[in-house]
This record gives sequence, C-alpha cells and structure tokens, in this order.
Amino acid sequence: MRILKNIGAGLVLLASACDPGVQGLDRLFPGPGFEKGWSWHGKPRHFSVQNLYEYIDGEAELYLAYGFRELATLTYFWKHPEDTFFTVNVYDMGDSLNAFGIYSNYRYPGTPLEKI
Repeated sequence: MRILKNIGAGLVLLASACDPGVQGLDRLFPGPGFEKGWSWHGKPRHFSVQNLYEYIDGEAELYLAYGFRELATLTYFWKHPEDTFFTVNVYDMGDSLNAFGIYSNYRYPGTPLEKI
C-alpha cells in the first residue's frame, strides 16, 4: 500500500509542475527541474489509433474498444539514463467513461482507494 500512496503523491506533484507553454498531452508532463535529481532525455513519444500496437502490442485492441485517441509517453530517470527510471503514459480516452472502463479492467478487486 505504501508504494501506491507514494505513486499517487508523485502524480499530484507531477501534475502541479506542468509547463503551461506546452500543448496537447505533452502539457501534462512536468517541466524541467520538476524534482531535483530526476530528468528525461528527448521528447515525449506519441502514438495514435493507427500505431498504438507498436507500443502496447497485444493490448491495443482493448484500448481501441474503449475509444482510445492518443498516447504520449516519456521516461524519467534518476541522475543518469541507466539508473532508476519510470515511464509516464498519458492516454486520451475520449471521455471519463472510457477511461474508467480501462481502469476497471486493470484494477484489483478489494484494493482500497486513497483520496488524493
């Protein structure tokens, strides 16, 4: 549970550090210097209805069935690219009901929810 709470807190931090000058899904990624020691290399990668399978081969059909529109993904790393890293995937599912459908597909029954 502690890991999930920390991830949730991290997402709030990321959302509050967004760069207002960036457009589209990229605006949801934090700007430079969002947290000391963390960085990224390059720009977010983008996937559409036509090429989603290149990123999530085997699962693309599920996302497409729920109204998938676009995906932007960016990997952050700790100090050096070969160090600890995490990848942030931002999906545009068209509306909140479609997004909830994907969420419901992957959630574990009985997992307590945290208010953030």
